[in-house]
Order: sequence, then C-alpha cells, then structure tokens
Amino acid sequence: MIFAVLQRTSGLRELTSGLAGYSEGLKHLGFTHLPKRSTVSDANKKRPPELFARVFADIYRRYRHYLSDSSLPKNERWLRNLFLVDSTTITLFKEIMKACGRTPADGKRKGGVKVHMGMHLTEEVPSLIRITKAATNDKQFMPEFKNMAKGTILVFDKAYMNYPLYRHWGKTGVHFVTRLNLRSTVQILRDRTVAQAPRRLEYSKTNGFCWATKANSTLYCCA
Repeated sequence: MIFAVLQRTSGLRELTSGLAGYSEGLKHLGFTHLPKRSTVSDANKKRPPELFARVFADIYRRYRHYLSDSSLPKNERWLRNLFLVDSTTITLFKEIMKACGRTPADGKRKGGVKVHMGMHLTEEVPSLIRITKAATNDKQFMPEFKNMAKGTILVFDKAYMNYPLYRHWGKTGVHFVTRLNLRSTVQILRDRTVAQAPRRLEYSKTNGFCWATKANSTLYCCA
C-alpha cells in the first residue's frame, strides 16, 4: 500500500501492474512472489484503519527531520512556527458515509468523506490526518491541537471557530490566524492602524484577539 501511495495508483489493477514492473527490485525487500488483485483486496478488508494510521505515523516520525527546511533566511525563520489546518471533502459513489449539503432533486445522494489535516508549513507533509463523514462539523477536529508547542502559529478557516480553545492558546503562548465569523459577537476594546498586514489576526495581552480587514485599516481587538 505504501507503493500505491508513492505511485499514486487509482486502483488494484494499476497497483498490481506497477508492482510487476518492479519485480526484480522487490526481491531485495523480501518479496518472493507478487500479490494478485483478489489477494490485495481481501487483505485490505481485514486490515483495520488503525494499522494504516500507525504506519503513516511511524514513517513520519522517522523521516520528519529530513522534511524541515533549514535554508530559510533569518528574516523568515518564523515560518517554521506556521502550522496549517484545513479539510477537503471527497465524494463517494455510494452513501456509505453521510454526505453534506442538500439532497439533489432526483433524491439520489452520494456519500462523502471529509479529510482533516494539520501540517507544518516548512515540512509540506501532514503530521496529523483524520477522516470523518463529510457532514461532520470542522470544529470537532480542533481539540486535536489543544496542546501545541509554545510559539506555534496556527492558520485555519473560520469554520474551525472554537473560542474556549482560542483562550487556552492565549494562556499557553500559542497564536493563530483566521477569519472572523459573521455570527460572532464582539466588543471593541481599542483600535490602532495596521501597516502592511492585510487580514491579520493575533492575540492581545487581554487574551482576546485582533483583526484587520485590509492593509492600512483599523485594527479591532476583542475580549
């Protein structure tokens, strides 16, 4: 399955054909024979998803020190602290997992999965992946990042809104960048001019947060 990921194969036929092309090289890995499509399919049915999670985590921990970019200029070293959070929805052929959105006019719905990921910017490889039903709210993914290292700067969309977590980060020295939700109720504590910082959001000393709509605009700070 690692071969399938590295080669970006889209099906079992493509996977087994690709392995056949590397038959001589695979002998060095202990392959005495190549698996058939039915064998791979049956094996995957018996493998729990936790197995793939453990394999990914083990590979990431082993090679992550090769991923970080040590060639950043001194004025861009802060980029090492950036941690990106986002999700994407994948449509399925059948409603195996609950899809999001309205039911089509013909009444036929396709299932969907939502892949949530967290990634250090300089590594360009996710360090945390969670797969849920497409209808699962993004906010349920946020507790995964409660204990981030001090100085980390998380960047995520407003769908991940979680005010108790924002306040916890403020007390532990973790920062974040996001958009203000339109339904949020805010109290303006002070305002000041921001230069060359479009849509910037940061913690204030009052454990609140600040944002600006565009460069050279008013900076609003909220409790």
